[in-house]
Amino acid sequence: RESERTPRRVRSLARRAVAVAAGYDHTLAVTEDGALYAWGGNAFGQLGLAGEEERAVYEPKRVEGVQNAERVSAGFYLSCLLLKDGQCLTFGRGTEGALGHGGLIHEPRPRLLLGRGQSALRVAAAVTNGASNVDSDEGSEWASTVVVDRDSGRLLSVGGGGEELFLGRGGEDGAGAEPPQQRWILAPVEGLVCVVNPALLRRLGSG
Repeated sequence: RESERTPRRVRSLARRAVAVAAGYDHTLAVTEDGALYAWGGNAFGQLGLAGEEERAVYEPKRVEGVQNAERVSAGFYLSCLLLKDGQCLTFGRGTEGALGHGGLIHEPRPRLLLGRGQSALRVAAAVTNGASNVDSDEGSEWASTVVVDRDSGRLLSVGGGGEELFLGRGGEDGAGAEPPQQRWILAPVEGLVCVVNPALLRRLGSG
C-alpha cells in the first residue's frame, strides 16, 4: 500500500500478462489464457468486480465471467475491454455517459457496448480516457470512449463532460454540439476528428 518508485514484479498475478492498462487509480491486466485481472480503486465499479464497490483491491483479482479477453484500456474511473471476437465491453463510472449504455449509471460489471439502435459491433481498437480539470473554477470533468469499427473502419465516440470536442462530434466552442442524451450513445465521428490527446491516435493506430 506504499508508493513504488522503481518497477516491481506483480508476483500475485496468476499467469503471464499479455496486455496491461493503468487508469487514474486502477490497473487491468489480460493474461495469456484470455482472463481479465483487476486491482486498485473501485469506487465506481471500474475493476469489474461486482460486490466490491467502495473497496480498494490490493492484489490482482480475476474478473468473473470474462473469457477470450485481448486488450484493455483504463481511464478516469472507467474501463474498456476488447474481446478476441471484436466485442467491446465497458464498466465503471457512468457520470459523463462515456460507457456508451445510453445513461449515466455506473456499471460494476463488464457490459457489452452497442451502437445506435442497439446494433452489434465488432471493434478493431478501443480506448477510454478522461480527466478532472482541477484548475477550473467549476471543477469540470470529462470522459469518453473511442472505438474503431472493424467492419466499416469508422471512428465512433461516446461520452462528454467539460471537453466535448474530445468526441469529435461538436463544433468549436460548442457550436453544433449534440444534446447530452445523444452523446451517451456510440455514434460515428463525421469529417475532421478533433482529439485533444495526440496519444489517443497513436494508441488506436497500434491496434
